[in-house]
Amino acid sequence: MKNSVRILFIAIMLLPTLGIGQVMPLNIGSKVPDIVFEKMLNHTSPKGKLSDFKGKAIIIDMWFLDCAPCVSAMPMLDSIQKVYQKDGLQILLYNIRDKKEAIQDFWANHRYLKSLKMTQVVEDTMIKQYFPAISFPTQIWINKAGYVIAITDGKGTTTENLQKFVNGEKVKLPLKVDELDLNVRHATLPQISIRYGENLNNLIYYSYFSKYRKEFSGMYAHQYDSVNNIVRVKFMNTSMINLYNMAYAGTIHARLPIYAKGAEFRIVRKDSNPISSIPDYENKTNIFCYELMYKPTKGDPVYASISTKDLKLSKYMVADLDRFFGFKSHEEDAMIDCYVISPNGNGKRYLKPLDSTKKQFVYGITQKVGKPLSVNMVPHWALDNQLTTYCDRPFYLDLEPSKKINFEVTWNPEHPELMNAELEKYDLKFEKTKRKAKVIILEDAD
Repeated sequence: MKNSVRILFIAIMLLPTLGIGQVMPLNIGSKVPDIVFEKMLNHTSPKGKLSDFKGKAIIIDMWFLDCAPCVSAMPMLDSIQKVYQKDGLQILLYNIRDKKEAIQDFWANHRYLKSLKMTQVVEDTMIKQYFPAISFPTQIWINKAGYVIAITDGKGTTTENLQKFVNGEKVKLPLKVDELDLNVRHATLPQISIRYGENLNNLIYYSYFSKYRKEFSGMYAHQYDSVNNIVRVKFMNTSMINLYNMAYAGTIHARLPIYAKGAEFRIVRKDSNPISSIPDYENKTNIFCYELMYKPTKGDPVYASISTKDLKLSKYMVADLDRFFGFKSHEEDAMIDCYVISPNGNGKRYLKPLDSTKKQFVYGITQKVGKPLSVNMVPHWALDNQLTTYCDRPFYLDLEPSKKINFEVTWNPEHPELMNAELEKYDLKFEKTKRKAKVIILEDAD
């Protein structure tokens, strides 16, 4: 019991001590307490307190020796003090960090300050606890009743504002708000990650490029922020070939084979970079993540849905990729190998479902030789995309784009005659041919 009483007694005795230094910063409208100043210059005594200036309109001007704007403003502040002293104005300089002796020496030897006798608070910690700041000049305006009416940068010390201030009238001054978190102020983390949401409207352009990241899925998408007018496109864990294809297509919906043999038909390598065009999805050696954010200019189409038209990314994305990989790329026309399925005659039996359920399906889309490729009620655009995605070269469907396609054939592209014998009953034909298409040339940058 005695120990409990003793602990309680000690705790009570420590309460005032624990409260020391726990000062809450003041804001506009706050009543300023009677702050004690342990060291002052050009005052009625070496020490002082805020109540020494009771009934006066006070401007606390924060400064330090190396603050050139602060120092250059001193003659003007001295003139203001002399003009408005009769009206009850008190300019109170507060040096935030320098020692008293250094301040006195600086003042005595400065060409423009040595003749000035301005009241100063030095070697004090209380003012900056009540009014924390990290950039200077900073001024605190306290009215004659002792309330904070402005925390500002010093640019508002005009004749009009000062006259209103000493008259007790309302003064409109911009609020100075300093970022006190040094990790934020000095951008310890990448700037895009710091207060991302509240700064979106300030963003002009941003891009990010990295190697494979295991925490991301393999996908790409885009979005348009109409509030801040920002297009964001993201590619996660995709190949260099895919990135270049979409960059030149200007859309994330570009047609491109994802398997090894398909790459050679879209990308022509004339460079010395050892990076392989064939995506290494096993070891992830040439799989990348890329993100682009930009404000579209007038005339650029912007869209927010995959069902709408395409984004125009080329002018941003191509430059980024060339810089990242060390290429000088361009696009040109070439005759490329491709597959084509087109109508055989005037019939349209390919519009009739394979079975009565009319369910949409695709079997054998990986197109293994000797295996059936079955297509039932698949929209033209979807089949076109899937065939090109999984094929070893571009695949063209010269069929009605608004229709749903149906057919079944044993995949054997080296023997088109065998495939055509099966496709005839759907009024379709298959051919290996060449077509003019855009290809991307990759060369070494100069």
